Amino acid sequence: MKESRWIILFLSVTVAFFVVAVASPVFADAPTYAPDSLTVTAVSTTQVNLVWTSVAGASSYQIDRETPVGGGFTTIQPGHGPLSYSDTGLTPGTTYNYRVAAVNASGTSPFSDRATSYVTTLGAAAVTGVPSTPTALKAVGIAGGMTLTWTAPASGAMVTGYKIEREVGGGFSVLVPDTGSTGTSYSDSGLSLGATYGYQVTALSASGPSNPSPRAYGTVPMPPNAPPTASAVAGDGTATVNWFSASGWSGGVTGYKVTWVDGNASASVSVGNVASTTVTGLMNGTRYYFLVRGVNAAGDGFAAQTNTVTPVAVPQVPSSTPALAPTPALSPAPTPAPASSSPATISAQSLQVQLNALLAQLQALQLKAQSSGTVTPSSPTSSPPAAKPVGSSTTFSRDLDLGSRGIDVKALQEFLIEQNKGPVAEQLAAVGATGYFGPLTRKALAEYQGSVGIAPAAGYFGPKTRSYINAKNF
Repeated sequence: MKESRWIILFLSVTVAFFVVAVASPVFADAPTYAPDSLTVTAVSTTQVNLVWTSVAGASSYQIDRETPVGGGFTTIQPGHGPLSYSDTGLTPGTTYNYRVAAVNASGTSPFSDRATSYVTTLGAAAVTGVPSTPTALKAVGIAGGMTLTWTAPASGAMVTGYKIEREVGGGFSVLVPDTGSTGTSYSDSGLSLGATYGYQVTALSASGPSNPSPRAYGTVPMPPNAPPTASAVAGDGTATVNWFSASGWSGGVTGYKVTWVDGNASASVSVGNVASTTVTGLMNGTRYYFLVRGVNAAGDGFAAQTNTVTPVAVPQVPSSTPALAPTPALSPAPTPAPASSSPATISAQSLQVQLNALLAQLQALQLKAQSSGTVTPSSPTSSPPAAKPVGSSTTFSRDLDLGSRGIDVKALQEFLIEQNKGPVAEQLAAVGATGYFGPLTRKALAEYQGSVGIAPAAGYFGPKTRSYINAKNF
């Protein structure tokens, strides 16, 4: 009997363990990505509609709202299921900011981008008979500017023009007091690359102005940086050009432009977002080098130059060797000298072509090794050693400002990252030393100048700052 009780107890414990093991849930990871393409639209004086794209692994979405802007977010929907939401009961003519995060049982994703989540509810017309509010305002970044489009008022007095206001880094100011036209588009030019601008439009009439439209924000794209490295390998009337992808500040890279140069002329070909192309129609025996540029909405980026190559014709080897005439046994004829088309000469030419191809491949591998920091075996014909990194004995010899590029710009960026004088230097470290002197480099330099007492701390790398840093490096 006692033995039976022990058996029953053992079976009970085993079954309980099995049930707990089977019933224990397997938790998925929290969503990794923020909801993308959040669109907010004011549809009335008291309602705003939100729409976003789905996130893999999300079971619901958290919706936060902020008003006034900068006053802090409040969660209005902690577990909303659909991919859209209508926020009602709002105050007319008031600006709201929204953000959305994906949620599941394991946690919450990052929030959506706030740059597209500002919206102002429609306001009631201040004077009877004035135009209703313009709607659907959009701001799209182009090369060095912004294109604005909107929808004309649906009712009210006849529109005679529009007032356009612009915001950058602060409050709105009047950009165009009166367009003097009923057209519903405008191009704003001469803007700073990489900067974000906000806009609002007011309809004008003989009866008075409408309420301002909901605000729209856009970012001016920047041209891509130069590809880190590029190389070329010659063929028969052709050359294969290879490169590593270029980075873009805004808008990414949509394609590449490859330009061949032979010293007397040049021509370009546009290709897609690829990393290699073959250029045809080249002259054998002519020396060429190639320039590779990334392309996006801002235009052509900075160029990376390849090594110089010379296309060479590949000789045709005869399919058979001609038979020699029999030689009389008593009167042997002199042995003729080898013709230029003999198999021995053809073999030597083939070896020369193969040697040229191997040398071109070696040049390409050396370029790739230099871009990745790999040390390659030296040879009598190898390139001179690269400049020493900042912190050893780098000496700066020229002034640098926005648009400068080169190895000294890269050295300056490495110096600022190494000194790490504040949050801008940390942002520069996240981007990396690109060799291009852009707005971020200028801000990091100004941060450094202010920290060491160089005045004015304007981010310009002139004689005063250059002398200070050169003295610090020795």
